[in-house]
Amino acid sequence: MAGKHTTSGGQGGMVITNDEELYWNAKRFADRGKPFNSDDSTNLFLGLNYRMTELQAVIGRVQLGKLKSRVEKRQMILRKLQEAMTGLKAFRLWKIIDEAEPNPWFCFIHYDSARMKIGKEQCAQAIAAEGIPVGAHYTTVMYEQTWIRDKNTYGNSHCPWSCPLGRNVDYRGSCPNAERALRDYMTLRIHEGWGEKEIEDTVAALRKIERYYLR
Repeated sequence: MAGKHTTSGGQGGMVITNDEELYWNAKRFADRGKPFNSDDSTNLFLGLNYRMTELQAVIGRVQLGKLKSRVEKRQMILRKLQEAMTGLKAFRLWKIIDEAEPNPWFCFIHYDSARMKIGKEQCAQAIAAEGIPVGAHYTTVMYEQTWIRDKNTYGNSHCPWSCPLGRNVDYRGSCPNAERALRDYMTLRIHEGWGEKEIEDTVAALRKIERYYLR
């Protein structure tokens, strides 16, 4: 499984809420709008068929029991990476806001190209050649994805943009901070199975590349 997955309990996802009405509506929506906790005898609204199987539920319960230890391990890896990267001039981990409790399956590494003789793409390739799971970029901002840019939705309908209440929206450039982050950051895939050696190898590779290409 990819590092981001804790469980394979179906594609429907999970809703956790302290709002009882939201709970019932989520339960209804996940089962075609069925009238759970209602006196109505028919479906209450249009919904999808997201019911998980019994086997998926069993796997989900078992895997959720591992969640706390996995989160703690990932946070430990992140903390040790931050400590070990102190002193690097061209690389730094992305800032975690104080209110957040991170659970990363990959880390963003800021690359200061002004301090290096090579661009981010070439640098990422050099780090990857050292055996470190680094990518030059994550993906793209949402509005640059093909299905939104070309309005590839519901066959050839182009809904919701072509619907009576829809309108054409030019999204380009609407998230400049996200676009800048994609330009400036690399991705480092981590795994809760990492130990001290993997952390040391990662930072050693960053130091090696920086030492060779630093201006």
